[in-house]
Amino acid sequence: MAKWSHYIGGQYTKSSFIKEALEQEISRRISARQAQKMSYGDVVACLSWNQGRPVVFAEFTVTRLMLPDDVSTILTAQLNEEGCISETSEGGGGAINKKCGFYIEGCTHTVSGIDIPEIVARANAFFAERDEKPWYMIGGQLDCIFDVPRNAMGTPFFRGFRRATGDARWQTPSEQNVRDPNIAGIINYQRG
Repeated sequence: MAKWSHYIGGQYTKSSFIKEALEQEISRRISARQAQKMSYGDVVACLSWNQGRPVVFAEFTVTRLMLPDDVSTILTAQLNEEGCISETSEGGGGAINKKCGFYIEGCTHTVSGIDIPEIVARANAFFAERDEKPWYMIGGQLDCIFDVPRNAMGTPFFRGFRRATGDARWQTPSEQNVRDPNIAGIINYQRG
């Protein structure tokens, strides 16, 4: 399990991000390069600026990889034939409207025996065949919310995700919040 840091964008306050995450779970855009380094079960610390210093105000465990529905459909059919899909939730999760964007969630597939780097490598091949730039989102449920944000001094501002060094664990995840790893298709994604 790796530890990651991620600054939450300016359209959110700590409280608006937490409220939205509790209502609709977390979904964050991630580059293909970064997604290939992330695994199910990795922990992401959510950072923001508080009185001129970086703080960790929440954490989540990565349990979901989201990608365009047409790519997800082809990829999960292959994974199903290989025995890597243990459950499929037909119909999807409906419309998701967040401050950072809008999308419709398609089918969700619970996976086993395969991790995010291999899924992304396979999906990247589909994108390359179509001469399209790959895009992904990762997601999960909040593991913890810090009533008093934790000091993250020495963590400069950056975009995207950065692997944390040393013992950057601010909290132990609650086992009851950890879901089975899954893939979800995304339809009509629009950035906010």
